[in-house]
Amino acid sequence: MRIVFIGAGPGGYVGAARAAKLGAEVVLVEKQFLGGTCLNWGCIPTKALLHGAKGVLDLSKIAEYGVAVSSFDVDTAKMVARKNEVVEKLRSGVAQLMKMNKVKVVEGFGSIEGPGRVEVDGPEAQTIEADAIVVATGSEVLELPGLEFSKAGVISSDDAVDLPSIPKTQIVIGAGAVGVEFATIFSALGTKVTVVEMLPSVLPVLDPRLGRTLQRYMGARGIEFKLGTKIETVNPVEGGVEVTFEGGELLSAEQVLVGVGRKPALEGLGLDEAGVEYGRRGIAVNEYFETNVKGIYAIGDAIGGVMLAHVASAEAIAAVENAMGARRTVDYETVPSCIYTVPEVAAVGVTAAKAEEMGISAEVGRYSFLAVGKALAEGEADGYVEVLAEAGGGKVLGANIIGPHATEIIHEIALAIRVGAKVDDVAWLAHAHPSVSEAVMEAAQSLVGGGH
Repeated sequence: MRIVFIGAGPGGYVGAARAAKLGAEVVLVEKQFLGGTCLNWGCIPTKALLHGAKGVLDLSKIAEYGVAVSSFDVDTAKMVARKNEVVEKLRSGVAQLMKMNKVKVVEGFGSIEGPGRVEVDGPEAQTIEADAIVVATGSEVLELPGLEFSKAGVISSDDAVDLPSIPKTQIVIGAGAVGVEFATIFSALGTKVTVVEMLPSVLPVLDPRLGRTLQRYMGARGIEFKLGTKIETVNPVEGGVEVTFEGGELLSAEQVLVGVGRKPALEGLGLDEAGVEYGRRGIAVNEYFETNVKGIYAIGDAIGGVMLAHVASAEAIAAVENAMGARRTVDYETVPSCIYTVPEVAAVGVTAAKAEEMGISAEVGRYSFLAVGKALAEGEADGYVEVLAEAGGGKVLGANIIGPHATEIIHEIALAIRVGAKVDDVAWLAHAHPSVSEAVMEAAQSLVGGGH
């Protein structure tokens, strides 16, 4: 069986490797770089920059630990060079993975010529026959009317990872994951940042308490937030950009960074010609990632939904197995949402409000990192863990975490939900001491009459 993937992001290359391991002949078509947006402009480069930004924040308080540093300099060119090295190493790793699995990588823009046929416009134009086609083209930055990236002083999140400049002042549009992560980076590097969000809360898709808490911590570092605020116009002025808000308020800055999200990258794929149904939010698929055209599948950002790299990977694996005869779905309830700010934020499962809406009687156990030895020892005791479980010591339903290593320890709760564990199972598992994960244990113990 031959499977052709269009797009080599975390959906395309992970799916290609899985298909090859299952015995398929696999072709991976990519128009630019292996790894897609995540590896080249998104998840990985931003985390490399965030690590540098966190280093700056750590140095600013290192005197508390008895270490005297009279001064230090931030070399953004070296930060970017290191980011590029990380990206290149991982890109090379993807190429090696494809080679090991005997996946044929074809450079060029892939489009669907019809069921079972992919046309490649590249250095070597060709048409590839396939038993199954998986569209894994990912997404592209969302450009808003009036905030075109061609305007002087307006940049996208894709542009920002190269740190074209470190402005003295910056307006970040959007208080979702992209916006608050870049606000963290630029603020640490010395920029006065104002985050503007149309909705009334930070991280609007997560539990409101998480957003309020993150806003407080970021605000303490000088980052300002204008929530429930709509932008009317953005105009270049001498020395930067002037933003007019609804109601007439003006705010000027050297730079505006648009971080409001992404849209499916579907242009030129030949979906209309192939008869594949799609809309503004992405390609229409069923729970098995099948489109309305037999033999054509779609996954990841191309179908909208949960636009996360790890979701694309999970969907790709399911789509491949389905193309080869299985009927596999993805359990979205156990997919963690992670935001790499300082402190980190993570959530999984349902919130208390959602549980109530579903008619589930639930209880919340909470524990502060201020009472966790390792967090205090490392000087990172901001935040808390909330564990949600069925009332009376029932199954674990979800968690909200803001604090040190939140994006790592969230997986304990994701696994608990996946296997149907009860809160007792988490509460009485001996957690290493000292470790920040003890906060999860303590939050769970508070629901079953234990804890400190």
